Amino acid sequence: MCWRVFLSFVLLVPVTYALEPQDAASYFAIEAVTPQQAELCLESMRSPLIHNSEGDHVNSYYYFGVHHDRTLIGLERVKGADYSQYFSLLVFDQTTLLGYYRNIASLPLFIEPDGQLSFPRGVELADTIYIDQDEFPALCLAGQPCVDWVSVGTRCELSAD
Repeated sequence: MCWRVFLSFVLLVPVTYALEPQDAASYFAIEAVTPQQAELCLESMRSPLIHNSEGDHVNSYYYFGVHHDRTLIGLERVKGADYSQYFSLLVFDQTTLLGYYRNIASLPLFIEPDGQLSFPRGVELADTIYIDQDEFPALCLAGQPCVDWVSVGTRCELSAD
């Protein structure tokens, strides 16, 4: 009897409360950069973001969405004996890597419909950041040192593979 009540309760939870990736269909947009393409781009340009990454425990790339022609990609590196996590946030404009924030405390959750980066609850931003702005301010998360934007402006040759 207890299981029936539990199952009934679980099935009544509305699906709208589930956190879904922003505009998942946009992942397949013609000009959206995939995590695999971002990785190849960083490797081909010998980016400092992945310097000496051969010994890392984990290198993961995350897709956060696309807004207009800009794609937001996250990079997580786990390295060292203490398995320390290092997060970076990359912004592409079509096939050009505009730049990134290196070693930030937290990755965002998604891009809001107006292009604003949305971070997890409890992660307070000192300044609002939009993916389509011309200049990016330092990313200042509450209780953490500010991280400056690193401009790159390098076009990447992205294959459809």
